[in-house]
Amino acid sequence: MEEGCVLETNAEPGDRRGGTRRQRPTGPLDAFRLGGRRARVRREEDKGDIYFLDRFPARTLALVVGVLGLTLLDGVLTIELLDTNSEEVNPLMRRLLEYGPLWFLLGKYVLTAVGLPFLVVFQDYRLFATGFRVRFLLPIFLSLYVVLVAYQLHLLDLGHLRADPGGP
Repeated sequence: MEEGCVLETNAEPGDRRGGTRRQRPTGPLDAFRLGGRRARVRREEDKGDIYFLDRFPARTLALVVGVLGLTLLDGVLTIELLDTNSEEVNPLMRRLLEYGPLWFLLGKYVLTAVGLPFLVVFQDYRLFATGFRVRFLLPIFLSLYVVLVAYQLHLLDLGHLRADPGGP
């Protein structure tokens, strides 16, 4: 028997529906513990409730790294666009720009990085009592960043064409 597990006394041997063998369920902060083993929900009846995992697939890490990388690229491209007569419309980011580009990039990164652990830990939470889970947001955010960066690159290309009228 695993350490820390307790069998319910009124359950039939082999019957898991009578209760849980765990003293406490996995909680949201357990994702930050080392040595967790719960990577997926094994029981169908548990999938309807809110549940938390200790381990996450490599795909989740790739999405998080992608969003963070595109956040920094967005920041660098924004700074470049500011040199081509563009402006920052987000008041918080505009304020950080007053302190310099390093503070702007750091603030942009930190604001994104602070929210990502919540998206990962609560990835199986159903939003608005629908089948839409929080885990769907990471790929959506990544896709939106890809579109934003493509748009910024397009604007930069237009800005360089206007700055160099003798160009192609």
